[in-house]
Amino acid sequence: MNPISKNEQGIRTGLTFNHDQDMVTVKIKTDRQTSLPVEQPTQSAADKNAAHVAQAQKLGLNPNAYRAHKADTGVPVVKAEQNVFLACFLDELAENGYILVSAKQFRQNKDGRTAFMNALTFVRQEIATGPAITLAKDIQDLLVDRLVNGLYCWANPKGDDGKRRDTVNCAVGAPTKVGQPYRQLHFAGKSRRTYEVY
Repeated sequence: MNPISKNEQGIRTGLTFNHDQDMVTVKIKTDRQTSLPVEQPTQSAADKNAAHVAQAQKLGLNPNAYRAHKADTGVPVVKAEQNVFLACFLDELAENGYILVSAKQFRQNKDGRTAFMNALTFVRQEIATGPAITLAKDIQDLLVDRLVNGLYCWANPKGDDGKRRDTVNCAVGAPTKVGQPYRQLHFAGKSRRTYEVY
C-alpha cells in the first residue's frame, strides 16, 4: 500500500473521503460573460488564502501540500484532467439527491485578461433551506456543447458549521463533436469513490 499524505489522512479519517458531502460547487471558467448574475467576491484573494491557511493549520494539515502558491484545505481526488464532458455529472448529482440552489458568476482580472468564474452550488435536498432553481439555458448549452479542461475535484474537510463543501474546478475547452470520443466526470454517490473520470 502506498503511503498517503497527512492531508489525505486527515480527510479520509476524521472528516470522510467517502460520500458525505453536504454541498458540491462546480466552478467553470469562461472567457465570456454568461447570463448568470455577476457578483463581487465577499473576500479578497489574500483574505481567502489566509482563511484556508488558518483552517488547514487548525486541522493539523499542510496548507501548501498541493500548491506552493495557494493554500488548500482539501485533497485533489481528480487532478488536471483534460477534454472531459460534465453534463452527465450534473445528472448524477440530481440522481443522488442534490439540488441546484445557487448559480452566479464572478469577474476575474489577471495579467490584463478578464475571465468569468461561473459557480453552481448543489446541496443535499434534505438540508436545503430553499427550493431548487433552474439552470440557465446558456449554461445548459455550454455543458452539452463544450468539453472542459484543467478539471480538479477537491474533497474538503467540514467547515466551522459542520458541513462538507466539495469543489469541482475547470475551464471551458473545445466544442463537442458528433462521434468524438471523450471521457466523463462521474459522481459515484455512495457506491464507491466519489469522483471518477472515465
